[in-house]
Amino acid sequence: FVHFFIILLVLISPWFVPWKIILLIFVLYHFQLILFGNCLLNLYQFEDKEETFWSYYIKSFFPNVNKKSLLFFTDWVLPGIVITLALLIQS
Repeated sequence: FVHFFIILLVLISPWFVPWKIILLIFVLYHFQLILFGNCLLNLYQFEDKEETFWSYYIKSFFPNVNKKSLLFFTDWVLPGIVITLALLIQS
């Protein structure tokens, strides 16, 4: 539940969080990935240390999804969309 709540907050953040703070959060998120090899919540939530929130739940609906493509989208594309949206809304 914590994972879902955090992701929901991130997705609506362009409307109430300054874009510089959002960018800082994404930089810290990527630093965490480099330092620990995964999101700390993923490491806590899943026994499989390679599992992610996104792949666990998306694969239950779309079993043939490519995990590497999904991780690229969730780690790079989605943050870019959120930051771009924040810049557009806040400009």
